[in-house]
Amino acid sequence: MEDSVEIDVTGLVLPERIEVAKASEDGSSAEFVVEPLERGFGHTLGNSVRRA
Repeated sequence: MEDSVEIDVTGLVLPERIEVAKASEDGSSAEFVVEPLERGFGHTLGNSVRRA
């Protein structure tokens, strides 16, 4: 059984700026700037990165 879903993503706002703002010397943490994002997508990204 193979179900597929088609989603039209042509209207999504894509990030124009992705950069590492700060990084620790030991590489254990970093601060990223990603903008602009769709409403609520920052939470989605933050949760994904935090759990990686």
